[in-house]
Amino acid sequence: MKRLIIFLALCLAYQCTTTETPTSPTIDENTMQVSYRTPSLEADRLNVAFLIMDGVYNTELTAPYDIFQHTIFRDSIQSMNTFLVANTLEPITTFEGCLLYTSPSPRDRG
Repeated sequence: MKRLIIFLALCLAYQCTTTETPTSPTIDENTMQVSYRTPSLEADRLNVAFLIMDGVYNTELTAPYDIFQHTIFRDSIQSMNTFLVANTLEPITTFEGCLLYTSPSPRDRG
């Protein structure tokens, strides 16, 4: 049991030190320009959009998103592009308090 706790503590410490590309909007402090990461949509896949709004339950979003997104790993079913759609660029707050960041579509950016 002691080894398990030490192992989990080391895993947690490793996760806290990794740096990843942010998925939320980033702001260049010199120019105050906002940049967004746009999901890539593969042409040969079905598109599955999830409409999100403040108060959405995490499980209402994550469970179906996970199922549709994992079609890219299956040969027996057509792959699907999965993405979120919101009516605002402000962060969406789920019922449980998680923040979901949105980005404008290429059409909305002008």
